[in-house]
Amino acid sequence: MRVKSPRLFDSKSSPDLAARRAEDLHNAIKLLHPNDLIEILWIDACIARDRKVAILKNYDFATYKRSVGYYVGVLLDHRYKQEYLIISPEMTDEGEAHEARDIESIPLAIVMKVRRVGEKVTLRSAKGKYHVKAPIKLTKLKWAEFVTPLEGEGEKIVLAKEVKV
Repeated sequence: MRVKSPRLFDSKSSPDLAARRAEDLHNAIKLLHPNDLIEILWIDACIARDRKVAILKNYDFATYKRSVGYYVGVLLDHRYKQEYLIISPEMTDEGEAHEARDIESIPLAIVMKVRRVGEKVTLRSAKGKYHVKAPIKLTKLKWAEFVTPLEGEGEKIVLAKEVKV
């Protein structure tokens, strides 16, 4: 039995749409600064086992991903000359570019959308000043060591000293 091959581009997905998406993505990245808290929506490859190839559904082959982290930059791959969006899942002090930390790299070709979700907030505690990236909806927070985004929605707040609620 011969399976009908899908068309490469249909009316909803065209080279023009991909070019516009790439331009919008590059414009959004130009507005970012190191250590901005960002959300990235991207697509990934997947493996689906025991599927009927003639009747594949979107959920059989499409894998949608969401990553949240602190913007590091965009770097160029030396072999294939592809751009990679580099983020760090952990926060570091401002100006500590040479500090060792974990990173995540996502090829820009598979990134669908990038948006800034946080802004810089200066907190004072018993130990001194802290510069952190906090969600935009957070207006003021006292005595926090640091704020980190949680999977999905919300933030983990670590207090400078134990506080009973």
